[in-house]
Amino acid sequence: MTNGDGQHSCRRQLHDDDDDDDGGSLAADWDRTVAGVKEQAFARLQEELSKAHQELRLRDEEVNRLSRIREEVEAELEELTASLFQV
Repeated sequence: MTNGDGQHSCRRQLHDDDDDDDGGSLAADWDRTVAGVKEQAFARLQEELSKAHQELRLRDEEVNRLSRIREEVEAELEELTASLFQV
């Protein structure tokens, strides 16, 4: 909605509210709200990062386990191949 000057009345209302004595407390409330949201987002991101690190550790352990199995199978294959040609 616009007034005769072509400016939005809600914009003017918000500007007028800043001139009130409550303007400081509204700004402080807004700052606290923004800080709370940022804090929650930071905590959520930290939790996601922690989960990602744990998942990477588990995958690394799995890669190491599979590498050991591969090495064992390769060694066994070499032994079998060697014994096959000894006969």
